[in-house]
Amino acid sequence: QLTWSHYRELLKFKNINKINYYIKITEEQNLSVRELQNRIKNNLLTLRNQGKSNKEILDLYGNKTYRLDRTWKILDL
Repeated sequence: QLTWSHYRELLKFKNINKINYYIKITEEQNLSVRELQNRIKNNLLTLRNQGKSNKEILDLYGNKTYRLDRTWKILDL
C-alpha cells in the first residue's frame, strides 16, 4: 500500500508511464519512501552512466520536476 508520501514523490514526474512504473515496483517490492527515492536516484545515475544526455534524462523524468540535489549536481543541472 502506497502512502501519501510515496505519491508525493511520484507526482513530481510529468510522465505518467514513469509514475505507473514506480507505483508498480513500489507495490511489488513493498518499498519505503526512502527506498523509492533511492531507486529513482539510482535509475537516474544508471541512465547517465549509459551515456544518456542531460536533455534525454530530463525528457524521461519530466523536465526537472524530480530534483534530488546530489543527482542533479552529478548531472550538472
